Amino acid sequence: MRIANDCRCVFPGCGGIGNYTRELVRALARVDSRDEFVLLCGDLRGRSELVRQANFRQAYYPAAMLDEDWEQLELPAILEELAVDLYHNPTFAVPIVRSCRTVSTIHDVVFHCRPDLVHPRLRGYLAKWSEIAAHVADRIITVSSYSRAAIGDAYGIPAGKVDVIHEAADTDRFQPRYGGAVEDEFRARYRIRGPFILYVGSLEPKKNIDRLLDAFAATKATGALPHVLALAGGDGGMPYDAGEAVRERDLGASVVVTGFLPDALLPVAYNAADEVSGGQVALGGLLRPPVP
Repeated sequence: MRIANDCRCVFPGCGGIGNYTRELVRALARVDSRDEFVLLCGDLRGRSELVRQANFRQAYYPAAMLDEDWEQLELPAILEELAVDLYHNPTFAVPIVRSCRTVSTIHDVVFHCRPDLVHPRLRGYLAKWSEIAAHVADRIITVSSYSRAAIGDAYGIPAGKVDVIHEAADTDRFQPRYGGAVEDEFRARYRIRGPFILYVGSLEPKKNIDRLLDAFAATKATGALPHVLALAGGDGGMPYDAGEAVRERDLGASVVVTGFLPDALLPVAYNAADEVSGGQVALGGLLRPPVP
């Protein structure tokens, strides 16, 4: 079988969906040496080898991560020319005109449930092409049971068409092996002293950072929490002034806004933190071994 994985969302400094896609194709390489994989990559932000294995090859196209003209006008001919049996796009959209079976990952439908939290241009793209993918694709992947129910409610498709596949960490990178000088350097770079709680994700309204800050402020007020809160992430699709949100709650001495953390520093940050949160998931205690 020849499988095309759309990897246009993978590029230097990419966000969560890009990391999801990169780790997905690397995991596929570990378990499948028989099928042939074609990784469809964008050619706009530099080239890098995702998988070095005989049954994997990369093809480059002048297309953006979200590019409906390319997806609907050029991609169908590309898939037919490559004689692809299955196409998977981890970024919502699939072509309407198809020469093969298709799978779409719809990560969530925040743009449907809370349209006010998503930039209008992005909201328009996602609302249009997620609905089409929900009906046109042969299967839908999503990342939680909550999202499966939300997708079904939004588009009226049966739950049996949607497979929940939870996202997983890269266990080769995220290991309890950092500390000492490496951790000290990280703390000094971002001026983090003492125990801290780490948030990882883009800084934008849909991530519910206001509620995180409210909960942190309420807990700090009890005097039972010696931690600081580190907000690690770059700007998202909608403007959000993290500094102003911190000042409004009088948390200036207790919150550190690091900005975007390079991939190389993420395992260090996770190890150094006492607790980790991101989006709707709490990941406390997964990396640091429990104290006897």
